[in-house]
Amino acid sequence: MADVGGGVFAALAGLPGNIAFGLIAFAPLGALLSGGAVQATMLSAALGTLALIAVGRSSVLLAAPSAPIAMILADLLTRFQADGATVPQAMAGVIGASLVCGVALFLFAMLRIGRIINFIPQPMVAGILTGTAVLIAVAQIGPLFASADTGASLAVTLIVAAIGFTAMAVGQSAGRPVLGAAAGLVLGLAAAHLAPLLGLPAPSGGRVAAA
Repeated sequence: MADVGGGVFAALAGLPGNIAFGLIAFAPLGALLSGGAVQATMLSAALGTLALIAVGRSSVLLAAPSAPIAMILADLLTRFQADGATVPQAMAGVIGASLVCGVALFLFAMLRIGRIINFIPQPMVAGILTGTAVLIAVAQIGPLFASADTGASLAVTLIVAAIGFTAMAVGQSAGRPVLGAAAGLVLGLAAAHLAPLLGLPAPSGGRVAAA
């Protein structure tokens, strides 16, 4: 039962990231495919975790999408579409690039090239990750304020966004970032669905920017 509980907790912990990174990665394809994007991200996390359990040697058996990978996929989709590719062609290109990346990573692991990380300063790694987070956050400011047609709807949209941000910030400051992200997701959804019941305009979501 402990393993079952741990698995359920890990799935819930990865839910906010799966949603966010899925939307970011597939943002160039448009808002109509956002539902499929989230489903694809969750499926990739599940299959990745199963593959890690089967062949991995790490004690942390959990695979999940990441912000840098989401931005790379979004950039690839943007480039494919700029070259005139259709949505199926762009998706095929991304899948092919992902397979090539997977093979390269496998070869790197076999050759133990990953040890080069020992020669990379920690501030450099932190700078890359922080820069990625800043790029994603800045790219969402425009869609957030452009998502509403009326002042009332914009106010509700900003309130819902503030609820999610506050929950995540409190969780981070309390040393519980995973619980904070999960709480932000649950409270934000609750506020979004509660608004129409109170006679307020439902918060609308603008197109997620690909950073």
